[in-house]
Amino acid sequence: PDDLRPSPSPPREMREAEHPLYRKRPPSAVQVFLVGASDLPMMDYDWLRRTGSSDPCVTFEIEGRDDAKQTSEVMFQTVNPQWGAYFTVACDDPEETLKVTVEDYDRFSGNDFMGTCLIDVKTLADRELHRATYYLTDAKGKLRRKPRTWGTIELCLRWVHDAELAFQIP
Repeated sequence: PDDLRPSPSPPREMREAEHPLYRKRPPSAVQVFLVGASDLPMMDYDWLRRTGSSDPCVTFEIEGRDDAKQTSEVMFQTVNPQWGAYFTVACDDPEETLKVTVEDYDRFSGNDFMGTCLIDVKTLADRELHRATYYLTDAKGKLRRKPRTWGTIELCLRWVHDAELAFQIP
């Protein structure tokens, strides 16, 4: 079962303190470690067996920018996925917002929306590692009431200086 697996840990580069040389430079990227999600809605329902599951994947993007977007792999047939995946999203402005979107993967049609959360980058201004569980909302930012929620997603986040993303030459 999904809930018996241990929760993955962030990679070493996120757990260790940022290099002192980079600490003095302005942040240029949000490091994201996608731990997992729980209680996601069942998007693929089997009416004969009265069971269901989903094939979730997660997209990370800076709201309003098309150049800073990362997508996780699809976890098939689960509503409590565990990824243990690491991403870096370019972001140098504390006023920007990290948008996290969970979708149900569909091979032959478009993906189905499952939930989203918005994270203000300025909450990461201390440049420390933040591990938190976020409630997923609908596209308008509204929560569902129990027992049918949009689910939750667990993330580790840190805003750092990334030399590769600091000076992008067109």
